[in-house]
Amino acid sequence: MKKLLLLLLMAIVVCSATAQKTRFSVSAGWNFAIANFSKINMSTDDWALISPHSTSGGAGMGYDFGLSLLKPVGMDGKVYIKLSADYLYNDVSLTVRNNNNTMMMEGRSNFEKISIQNPHFINVPILLGFHYESPIAEKLAFYLECQGGVALRWITDRGAEMVGAKKPLVIGTTNLYDYIYTDHYNNSYSFAFRVAIGIAENDHWLSEIALWNMGSMRIDGYEDYEMRTDPNTTNRTTGIASFSAGIIVPVTITFGIGYRF
Repeated sequence: MKKLLLLLLMAIVVCSATAQKTRFSVSAGWNFAIANFSKINMSTDDWALISPHSTSGGAGMGYDFGLSLLKPVGMDGKVYIKLSADYLYNDVSLTVRNNNNTMMMEGRSNFEKISIQNPHFINVPILLGFHYESPIAEKLAFYLECQGGVALRWITDRGAEMVGAKKPLVIGTTNLYDYIYTDHYNNSYSFAFRVAIGIAENDHWLSEIALWNMGSMRIDGYEDYEMRTDPNTTNRTTGIASFSAGIIVPVTITFGIGYRF
């Protein structure tokens, strides 16, 4: 990990030292979770955020913002070294949101207050690789990119608040009249890679499709909770418990546009 970060730092220094030959680009686009990262089955708890045996991410659509440096390395300006950093955001899938909305609708008849907090997935890949570009028409060029590096990732908190039950919520053998919890997920990082194809117009405007694989991630963290098991008191028991859940591999496809300076 330290060697990879050092390599990326050296690439930044080299690009900065030759700024007159280096090009800068910005991009934005849509981000779609695919493969197991997008799958989920709520009826069987097949979700890696809650089950240690699951590899289903339950992620949905999101967006991508990126910054890149391109330094030509030969072949008459057709080949570049590319250093990039992106912010890839994914909401939970429509299945998760619909399931939680149903739970809240059904729960309102039993609880004085009920709310659910959905998690979000954030990946920040910092990648180094090659960009090959070749003209296909006047003021139009095709390009291909291949990069590898490290992806930093976060999962935002997931939780629920269920207060004032008329009939107790039964979890295991425990009757709960108030139940409030928040799952906090540990940050992580892993090797990541990206391949992309695109079109450059007038040497400035970029349109591309890219495949991202952000590597394997074991989901773990801790949960803080409050619970009331006695209907005749307002006192709640509080606690903190660590957990280890499933494994996800964030794989996404992005469709983006950009501008190269």
